[in-house]
Amino acid sequence: MEMKPPTDKTGVRSFLGALAFYNKFYYNFSVDIEFKWTKKEIDTFNAVKRWLTSKPILSHFHAERLHIIAADASKFGIGAILYEVDENNLRHVLEYASRLFTTGEQNLAAHLQEAKGLVFAVKKFHYRVANSYFLLETDHCGLCYIMTKKDLPPAMARLAMFLQGYDFDIVYKSGKKH
Repeated sequence: MEMKPPTDKTGVRSFLGALAFYNKFYYNFSVDIEFKWTKKEIDTFNAVKRWLTSKPILSHFHAERLHIIAADASKFGIGAILYEVDENNLRHVLEYASRLFTTGEQNLAAHLQEAKGLVFAVKKFHYRVANSYFLLETDHCGLCYIMTKKDLPPAMARLAMFLQGYDFDIVYKSGKKH
């Protein structure tokens, strides 16, 4: 690629604009970051160029494979990854998704934030998983029982009600492995 590294904020915006089509495919694609251009940023710039030209960004979707949605929430937002598992039991990333919490969502209890993360992920990847069985991974053990527990609080019940339209199992994966 014959692209020169940006030397100012406008150059960075131009480069990021060139990547805009692919932003949902990159994990932690960020905005609102203070501009600085050091060796670390130059190395990252060159790494992104190599990624774009040397290997597939994402795998192709295969409907017959098992799909896994891994979702996680922090105090500030939600992240999700859609995987598929090949015949060798290896995971291949199909898509990334994320969003920031609103101010009100930031004040929710952790279990509600995590549940919102699951619902966000399923909505985001609906077109891939709507008509097939999939696994939903969470690092919040209590959510493994959201679909079977009786007498859920109203906010949690609304989230569980949305998920009822899908064929899935919730799997706990510890935070270190998630």
